[in-house]
Amino acid sequence: MNRNSLAQILVKESFGPDGAADIQRVRAVCEYIQTRAPKTETLYILRKYKALMESVLSRRNCRVEYAGNLDKAELESLKKFLAQRAGVNVSEVQAGENPELLAGIRLICGDDVWENSARADLDSLNRAIRGEQS
Repeated sequence: MNRNSLAQILVKESFGPDGAADIQRVRAVCEYIQTRAPKTETLYILRKYKALMESVLSRRNCRVEYAGNLDKAELESLKKFLAQRAGVNVSEVQAGENPELLAGIRLICGDDVWENSARADLDSLNRAIRGEQS
């Protein structure tokens, strides 16, 4: 097994049955890497494991930005959307008004961004007028 595959397997082992990162499992994984991995590979595997964990965890922390009001039912609907689209259990969704948005919402989950706002439409129109690519 190569070291990238090992790091990916260890990331999967770091999460409990509820889909949340488990501190005991993370400690066990780090101990495993330090004691069982070949000494020449330990640092690489730890760095790869850290990068993969950061990527997975960043997708679990999502933001909902909106203009105007957002009621609890709408927020729950957006949370379900994010859980489906992000492919992971969304452990925490931060919601807040963004004065830069004009009538709409923006969902940010890791590197993924979904936006349906007048601001996005105006920016797209502006790029089209200038002949720029999206």
